[in-house]
Amino acid sequence: MEERRIIQVLDAIGAEYKKVGQRFFVNCKLAPYEGHATKTDENASLVVHIQEGKPCGVHCFGCKFSGTLYKYVKKLSEYEDINKNILELAKENVTQQSIVGMDLEIEKKESAVDVIIPEKKIKRYTEKLPIYVKRRGFTDEDMIEWEIGFDEGRQRVVFPVRNRAMQLVGAIGRAITRRMAAQRKYYNYWRFAKSRYLYGAHKSNGFKWVVVEGCFDCVRVWGQLKQCDLLNEYSVVAIMGSDISEEQAEKLITWGNEVILFQDNDDAGKIDWDSLAEKPTYKMTKFEYIMEGLRRRTILREVKYPEGVGDPDEWGKCSDVTRAIKGAELVGMDLPKFGVR
Repeated sequence: MEERRIIQVLDAIGAEYKKVGQRFFVNCKLAPYEGHATKTDENASLVVHIQEGKPCGVHCFGCKFSGTLYKYVKKLSEYEDINKNILELAKENVTQQSIVGMDLEIEKKESAVDVIIPEKKIKRYTEKLPIYVKRRGFTDEDMIEWEIGFDEGRQRVVFPVRNRAMQLVGAIGRAITRRMAAQRKYYNYWRFAKSRYLYGAHKSNGFKWVVVEGCFDCVRVWGQLKQCDLLNEYSVVAIMGSDISEEQAEKLITWGNEVILFQDNDDAGKIDWDSLAEKPTYKMTKFEYIMEGLRRRTILREVKYPEGVGDPDEWGKCSDVTRAIKGAELVGMDLPKFGVR
C-alpha cells in the first residue's frame, strides 16, 4: 500500500504517528481495549510497514496484533465507530477511482453546515467527572453544566461542542500531561472541524461577545459572569485555538453587537492595532486580515492584562475578571469599510 493511503487511514482513525524510513511508528489505538500494560500507548508500539504494491503489514508489540492495516482498522471498529469509507480505504484492492470517490464523500461530509453527532457518543466520556479538572479549581457543578468528561483511553479531558440549537457537533480532547501536550495538545473527535464553531455558543444570551482561546478559559469566565448576573449582557465563547477563522468571525459579527477580545497574554494573542491599520491588506497574514475585518465591521474591544498573568483561566482563579471585561478598551471605530475575504 502506498504511503499516501496509509497516512489517510491513520489520520482518519485519529492515530498519532511518526515516520522513520519505510515504517510508521504509531500509538496503538487498541491500547484501551486490548492487552497493553497501560490504556495509552505512549511508546508507539504499533509498526506499519510501507510496501508499495503489496499488502500493508502491521504489528503491535504491545497487544501483539499482527495482520494487515485493513484487519487492524476492522478490529478497532469492534470498539469504536469507524466510518465505512475508512474501512474501504484500508483495503488492499481498492481502486484509485474509489479512493477519489471516498475522498470526495469525506470532504462533502466535512463541508456540510452541521454534522450532528449522536448523543450516545459523548455519554461514554461524561459518565465520570475528571479529577484533573477539579484540581484546576473547577467544581462538580461546572463540569456537569458544561458536560466536561474524560477519555481514559487517550487520557484527555473532553469538551463537547454544541451549536446554538444545542445539537452535538463535535468534541475537543485536551491532554492532561506535559508529555502528551508536547506531542499533541488537542485531539478533535469524530473529524470535528473546530474552525466552524465557537465553543459555548449554545449558552449565549448576551449581545456582547467575549472571545477567549481555550475551553477552560471559557468555563472560568462564564462562571464569573454568571455569579455577577451578567449573562444577559455578555456571552463568552472560545475559538479553540489562537487563530480565529473567517467563519467564526462572521458568526461573531452576525450574532452580537460588540466583540470583546480576551485572548491569552502571549505573542500569539497580541496585536499591534496601530501598525495593522496602516498595513496594506495584501501584506497581512490571514489572521491579521480577519482581525482587521472584525475591527472595521463591528464594535471591537480588547481586555488589558495585569503584569504576570498568562490567560483568562489563570486570572479568574485569583480575582474577578468581569471588571476587566466591562472596562475593555475600544480598538477601532470610524474606519473605512472592510470586507472579510
